[in-house]
Amino acid sequence: MSRTPKSIVKPWESTLVFFDKNARAGALGPGMVRVKATIDHRWTMNLKKNYQQNNVVLELLQDNVAPDGRITSVTHSININGKYFEPEPETTSPRYYDIAKFILISKGIADKYSNLLDVDGNVVASKQQQIRWSGAPGAKPFAPRKSKPGASGNIQEIKLTKKSLYKLISEEYDHLQELAPAKGVMAVDDVAIAEAERLEKMYRNAGLTDKADQIRKAIAAALAGEVNITQFHDMYEE
Repeated sequence: MSRTPKSIVKPWESTLVFFDKNARAGALGPGMVRVKATIDHRWTMNLKKNYQQNNVVLELLQDNVAPDGRITSVTHSININGKYFEPEPETTSPRYYDIAKFILISKGIADKYSNLLDVDGNVVASKQQQIRWSGAPGAKPFAPRKSKPGASGNIQEIKLTKKSLYKLISEEYDHLQELAPAKGVMAVDDVAIAEAERLEKMYRNAGLTDKADQIRKAIAAALAGEVNITQFHDMYEE
């Protein structure tokens, strides 16, 4: 789990995070991040060279917290080959794009943990939040711990201070990261395997063989039933 500080930008206010819990978005593949973006048609039409024929220019707005606390945004225009992104399917006006994170890492928009960042490098949305907030499959289920009864058999009352509340939330979050058995809803399904194989091919085509080999090891472990979906993603997102 990343300990990068969290941004003060709320997800529903973000210009970068796609936030629609009812969107039923597709699965977010390994090594990909989900962002709000639009195609800059004017610049895309200017891509005339042969090696640019499969490229588009995507425009992203990265959240920025001004010194006075105002929330603004910084525009990024990214020339990207079609094999490194996936638009929202079945629409002519995509609301989000899934982009290979290594491209956005180079722009300071994402980090190696697949977090989306504001301009100051603070986390606006983790990968799990990108999945959950777009209504996509694969979000980790929320499983709160059961309260322990006191000596009298009644549930103990806890007097929370700001510090103890923060500690409790932090411990609960860490608890939710604990790995479940590699079966049932946490099993690595065929869709995840196919996405990983597509990503492996993408990295090999880009000449990033070490990363491709890392993904191949994760696929092998998943096929052998040695890892669950969380471990699977962690293996190639280190």
